[in-house]
Amino acid sequence: MIKLESRKGETLVQISLSIGILMVAGAVAYYFLYLLPQQNSLKLVSSGPNVSNSNEQAQQPTLPPKPQAQSQGPIKGSSYNPPLPNTSSGEIVQSEVEPFKKVVFKVFCYTNGQLHSTGSGFSKNIPGVGKVLITNKHVITTNDCGINNFENGDSVWNIDTASISFWNDLTDQAILPIFPAGNKAMQTKPYQTDDLPTIDSVANASNCPAKIPTDSSIIIMGYPASTSGFVSFGPLTVTRGVVSAYSYPPMSGSIAQNYDSMRDDYLPDTNYYVDAQIDSGNSGGLALSKNNGKLCLLGIPTWVSLTGNFQAPGIVQSMNNIMYVKK
Repeated sequence: MIKLESRKGETLVQISLSIGILMVAGAVAYYFLYLLPQQNSLKLVSSGPNVSNSNEQAQQPTLPPKPQAQSQGPIKGSSYNPPLPNTSSGEIVQSEVEPFKKVVFKVFCYTNGQLHSTGSGFSKNIPGVGKVLITNKHVITTNDCGINNFENGDSVWNIDTASISFWNDLTDQAILPIFPAGNKAMQTKPYQTDDLPTIDSVANASNCPAKIPTDSSIIIMGYPASTSGFVSFGPLTVTRGVVSAYSYPPMSGSIAQNYDSMRDDYLPDTNYYVDAQIDSGNSGGLALSKNNGKLCLLGIPTWVSLTGNFQAPGIVQSMNNIMYVKK
């Protein structure tokens, strides 16, 4: 409160002092109540945690722990060994396929000294019979046929078409003894084929179980015309894919004429539609899949379905049907 007295000069001095004191007090209050908090808040935003002269430890933000790399292979010392392929899964890796390349052959048949047809087949050792070629019956078009496989070097063998045999008459398959190239009349059975590898000697693979699941990985091996051409030699082709669907046998040729009178369950297994590329010349080759972490013999690539308007799926005859012997 400002006190007014009669003396004019003293009153004016007191008013001036009072106003001055009020202005100083207001300035001090403005600084502490407004400016100082604003400066502190700007420091927090622009410079991270506010480190004062006090003994308080500034809080640092807590970061999530860095994930540790998980090794899938053994670690010795400070050296990291890359993980091995997961061969226990359904994936088929190249190292598993390599041994089979030695036993898949190109089949070529001649008539009057001219190449007549080509196809594929694989070698197998049948107890009591010897080393034979397994292929499709429709691949053997003449009585003068041979096989070769350049994975084994420049080796050419003949097949005994006069001794052709079959496991059954419901599937398109043929069993033909193999003998060394040369004059067959001078050779006696069993033919000397000690240096000929077979699927039994390079890989202890059994037949796949019946009706393996769709989407199972597969490998097709053979000599399609698209890569080897219409000649008696050419490179082995390996294509990959999956089982797309089931095809209930029988499917073609004279077998199909009797299909209506046969039961669907006459053969023990289905055949398979596959999306791996199959071309003319692949017939009689080898189809592999995987069961319990190990490659198994799925069957023989035999037909291409031509009923669609787009890419035609291939059909693999099940090995269980190929080797079926009715009791």
